Amino acid sequence: MTTNQPALFLPIRLEEKRGVIALLRAHGRDGFSRDDIALGERFALLASHALSIRRRHLSETENQRLQELTRILEHRAYHDDLTGVDNRTKMEKFGSKALAER
Repeated sequence: MTTNQPALFLPIRLEEKRGVIALLRAHGRDGFSRDDIALGERFALLASHALSIRRRHLSETENQRLQELTRILEHRAYHDDLTGVDNRTKMEKFGSKALAER
């Protein structure tokens, strides 16, 4: 970007974070019209929404991955790796629960 090159700076938001998109005109071209500015503002809004949706999707994907990992770890904690049969820890937990209910 040079000092005589027209530029339009548009704000972008992603939750509490802020950024800027810079649109540049070619050298020797006039500045931006009102229509260009209105289009740029709509683009910035759509870009903000798209980034927000992408972040939300990644959060949901990460949450699903963590739930699956938790399920796997719980299974490993209470079952034999080789046979899949309940292990001593699960049997003790089951016995303690049965005694507590009586």
